[in-house]
Amino acid sequence: MENLSLGLYEDDPLKKEIIKEILNHQGIIFDICNENDLNNYPIIISTKKNHLEDKKFIIIDDDIVNKFFEALSGSISLNEEERIISSLSFYEQNILNNIIKSYNQLKLPFLRKWYWPDFKKCCILLIHDIDGIDIFPGLESKRELLKYFFYHLLFKNYGDNIDEILKMENEKNITSTFFFLSKYKRKIQSSKGAKKNLKNLVKKVLNSNKEVGLHGSSNAAISEFNMKKEKEELENITNSKILGYRQHLINYVFKVPDTLNYLLKLNFLYDISISDNDVFGFMEGICYPYHPIINKKRINLIEISAPYEDWISLSRKYTYNNQIDIINKLLETIKKYNGCLTLCIHNHYININKYKDFYNLYSYILNNLQNDYWVTSVNECVKWWIKKENSNIEVLYGNNKIIFNSDIELPIEIIYKNKKTYKTLKNDTLILYHI
Repeated sequence: MENLSLGLYEDDPLKKEIIKEILNHQGIIFDICNENDLNNYPIIISTKKNHLEDKKFIIIDDDIVNKFFEALSGSISLNEEERIISSLSFYEQNILNNIIKSYNQLKLPFLRKWYWPDFKKCCILLIHDIDGIDIFPGLESKRELLKYFFYHLLFKNYGDNIDEILKMENEKNITSTFFFLSKYKRKIQSSKGAKKNLKNLVKKVLNSNKEVGLHGSSNAAISEFNMKKEKEELENITNSKILGYRQHLINYVFKVPDTLNYLLKLNFLYDISISDNDVFGFMEGICYPYHPIINKKRINLIEISAPYEDWISLSRKYTYNNQIDIINKLLETIKKYNGCLTLCIHNHYININKYKDFYNLYSYILNNLQNDYWVTSVNECVKWWIKKENSNIEVLYGNNKIIFNSDIELPIEIIYKNKKTYKTLKNDTLILYHI
């Protein structure tokens, strides 16, 4: 029987890692091959020129590889429009289309792993930066001001809005991720009382089946010791491992590669900080979870962009309709590329009295999450992505049959004679005329 997997032929270690990242984003089943076993694969992808006349080579230009190197190493410069449309995902889709076309020309079926569980069209991540758990209401309302001081007399938080967020999300059965600092400054409360308040909030979030991650302070971003201390402090509150990280004051203190190296050493599973808090869009032009490159090596940490942050709208004085327009553009992008969209909503702004437009915007988001979107915690998204890209798969073809062997069950897209079929497979034999 014939091997249906794509062959990746590349001597340069860095180029090989970049091409692997592109193929993994698109769920393409491939094997690393060398010059001696090129004939074992129907299609070969490489940056090398075609030197085997009887083999179908797909050549990736060095210019494309260089663009992805800049993106994955955090050195690419894109304007806002390029970020919103996820400009590098366009190149990935072109590579995918060329591979599909090549299999079709050889009259071979093409199989690949679907992006998300249960063939969901795209992934939505709702995250909350909890910058404060005691929020001053302003001077506009005497009633709220009196309420604020009364809460303080009782050593209680005022205006954290977490109950409101949980209520809104639980009504829609939605999972999200809350990023807490390991401690919050309180002017008239003892450190013991402040810690107790934080613990109660975290417990409330966890009891609602939401994820808790670390919102690193500015000191955490510049010191492995401080990051470790904050991680341990939050873990003592949650009584579980903290796997996710998002930096507070992103633009000012998060450094590549230093902060990423700290995250690696402290065994974080993912980071969601390589973003701008003054520009919308996918900062690196990639709308999928990805592995950054440090010192020309791909690292195990997963990075996810956060294309929408409510603070940007506030700083630009955007109206409700302006914000809807931005979010709809980002949704169009991820629907086009089957990507992942992170929406960062601060707890400050889920307040219908003080920030009516932001409150209504979040209601709009929750009410317009379609059934074919996978709405989940960042942790669940990342664990799925890692499991999918690390799956061991063998695909063989012959006698009008496809034999599919995998160590895990996966959603698989099958393209044959321009017809697309979707099946969940593990160890299965498929008859082509049934597809």
